[in-house]
Amino acid sequence: MKTHYILFYPILLCLISFCKKEFDMPPLRQADDGSRINIAQIKTRYFKNIQYKFKSDSNLYCVVTADEVSGNLYKDIYARDASGAIHVKLIHSGGLYIGDSIRINLKGIILNEYNGLIQLDSVDVSKSVVKLASGLNPLPILMSLEQINANTAATNAVQSQLVQINNVEFFEPDRGVTFADADGKNSKNLNLLSCSGQSIALRSSGYANFASQLTPTGNGYIIAIVGQFGE
Repeated sequence: MKTHYILFYPILLCLISFCKKEFDMPPLRQADDGSRINIAQIKTRYFKNIQYKFKSDSNLYCVVTADEVSGNLYKDIYARDASGAIHVKLIHSGGLYIGDSIRINLKGIILNEYNGLIQLDSVDVSKSVVKLASGLNPLPILMSLEQINANTAATNAVQSQLVQINNVEFFEPDRGVTFADADGKNSKNLNLLSCSGQSIALRSSGYANFASQLTPTGNGYIIAIVGQFGE
């Protein structure tokens, strides 16, 4: 069964410090250039349960929309271009931040999935990524829970997208509780409900710097990354 979930985007919490954790910066090397490819084209190369390895110097130009700074992600980022968004698993932590414009040389990189979530796997930032610019402000796409839940695994249209969802609130048992288990460092799934009765899981890591903060009790909006678990 396919289940969409969202990863909380911590800039919405006004009490979170805006000081960035200092990671080692990737060297600004000139990764091999080559033909351009976009995210939509990348996803068409994946066939279920058969991983794909890029053999040529194809290059993806994209912008980072979620990073590791809050602790909600580890060795992971999310990125998007005009054609879509994708999850990127890193070999080493750090060096890429929200708003970085980057070029990823895909030669040798694996395209696979984790329970339906298509991803670029084992990306070495020092060898395959060139940072072109920093400080961009990627804005979320406005979507409803109905639109997110209606997307099928076949289209992957909203997978890994940075979205803003309006008119949602936590289920009553999930109001005024911690976003995750900060003491035990365990992730937690909480449930969000729209005014029309649609629901989605909000997943946060116990390592996130907002894990011990309490969820709000009212109705409002959330900015998050859309994930998928299962078919």
